[in-house]
Amino acid sequence: MFMNKMRGSAKVVMLAMVVAFAAWLVLDGITAMQGGGIAGASNPVVGTVGGRDIRLAEWNAFLTNRLAIARGAGGTMTDEEVFSTTEDAWEGMIQAALIQAQLDELGIVISDAEIQQAFLTRPPAEFMEYPAFRTDGEFDIRKYQQFFTDPTTDEQTLLEMENYYRAILPTSKLDEMVLSGVHVSDSEAWEFYRDANETTRVRFVKLHPDQAVTDAEARTLITEDRIRAAYNERREDFINPPTATVNLVTLDLVPSAEDTTEARTRAQELADRLAAGEDFAELATAESDDSVSAAVGGQMGWRPRTTYDPALVAAAEEAGPDHFAGPVETAFGIHLLRTEQESADSLALSQILVRVEVSRTTEDDFFDRLELLEETALLHGLEAGALAADTDVREDVVLIDGTSFVPGVGQLSVGVDWAFGDDVLPGDVSEVYENSVGFNLLELVQVTPESQVSLEDARNNLEAQLLRETKAELAQGPARELLAAIQGGETMDDAAARLELAVEEPPEFGRYDFVPGLGQRSEAIGASFGAAVGAVFVAETRDGPAVIEVLERMEVDRADYESIAPFVMEQIRSQMAAAYAQQWIAGARETSLIEDHRARLDELAELAAQQVSF
Repeated sequence: MFMNKMRGSAKVVMLAMVVAFAAWLVLDGITAMQGGGIAGASNPVVGTVGGRDIRLAEWNAFLTNRLAIARGAGGTMTDEEVFSTTEDAWEGMIQAALIQAQLDELGIVISDAEIQQAFLTRPPAEFMEYPAFRTDGEFDIRKYQQFFTDPTTDEQTLLEMENYYRAILPTSKLDEMVLSGVHVSDSEAWEFYRDANETTRVRFVKLHPDQAVTDAEARTLITEDRIRAAYNERREDFINPPTATVNLVTLDLVPSAEDTTEARTRAQELADRLAAGEDFAELATAESDDSVSAAVGGQMGWRPRTTYDPALVAAAEEAGPDHFAGPVETAFGIHLLRTEQESADSLALSQILVRVEVSRTTEDDFFDRLELLEETALLHGLEAGALAADTDVREDVVLIDGTSFVPGVGQLSVGVDWAFGDDVLPGDVSEVYENSVGFNLLELVQVTPESQVSLEDARNNLEAQLLRETKAELAQGPARELLAAIQGGETMDDAAARLELAVEEPPEFGRYDFVPGLGQRSEAIGASFGAAVGAVFVAETRDGPAVIEVLERMEVDRADYESIAPFVMEQIRSQMAAAYAQQWIAGARETSLIEDHRARLDELAELAAQQVSF
């Protein structure tokens, strides 16, 4: 079953690879006549990293493996998910190439034995969620090992797994190399442990700039010269990013009225069987569409009433204990219910769920309509396509380059990427892109390049920034006056009361905790640990100064540290090694020439199709 799903999920991917490969072969014939090109005779170059060629076969194997793992047991992915996974895979391939170059330089290789060991002992995280590899809800590595050591296991799957480990083991090797060169002293480990576990208790008076300083007082210091100077200093903050304006049609595959009627009929038939005396638990096990509750006779567990859909609670209350209720419709489907136990605030319900699902007829009708939309739009424009498909066009939807969000549709990187493509012109219509919301078709209206926001357009935003900054600076005066009064002998309570300010005293906290009023990892938090008990001082928070008094310091016991010192040192070494490895990869990427020829595949696939058709 598992392998059938994997084979099924790979069909679309492999079809795309075949078309792409055919495209390169066609290009070989063309470029041979023209005297050259980037294509090879049988295994063309799709990119280069630091002078190292990435060939089509290598990229296909890497991508196929990533897509197969991303599909997991579900078997399908939307266009948006495929696009995102593909881009992540390309980044992974670049990183693997950079690491491999370093390993080659050092003469380090990944042996077959290392791959085999990783294969059997380090399963991909996604595989650990597969039901076939779980026992009593937990991952069972024996089932995983048995599956992949079975002689009948598909050879293509084994090859994909080998490619997966050949891709990730170089990074692990680099981490190990870096880790071997990282040394942590006992004093460094003790400081890390102390900082992570030490707590303190303070009280403070917060001087909110909006309360301590009036807008009028602050505005007297915001001159035209200061505004212009701030604009010149912050010009990079006032850039309009490139945008694309598109028209958009979205169609969603949902159950039809007939599908809903069919589900209601089935639910009523089940209700009639219950009324005739059939056992609820046995019927739930045999007929419920919720496999989790069906496995235990429909039981949903003892839960607070607030965790159930209100419609279910209302129906259960009306029917009473030991009586079945329903059919009841919710967003999850149609339910038949029985109350097993109840209290004032909790319920134990059992259910038989009938899902309202899309029928084959509805699905066929939908894709016929979608095909009509796409074909008409490509020939006559999106408006004509929408008219033919009896749907609406959302006009002038603005997309921002570098983002994946499309207003009203959500994440649609593949659509944004299309709109900003170099070969896409106003009036062009995209292919259909599927995401979690539905099936989307875009028509480009225009692309607006990056531009500088003028001073006048930025003025309101800039003046608001300067007003906040000026008020925060001016609030330092009252804060210092309050500190001087306390240091002069006045209590914090009396000094705060005189200024009509509140004294706040949060519970004890650690260096990395969020503290209301003081923030997280702020200057105020750091100073609260740096100052001695009894000290009073002024420190900045994110939204103004605070006068802080340290009340108590809960220091950690050195003996507690000593008992786990080796573990602490290893934790620090691992974190430092990972950070160093990432820094190295970032540096290597910055200094390496990286070329991406994948965009040619789409063009060449179309060329191949034209050549083959003749």
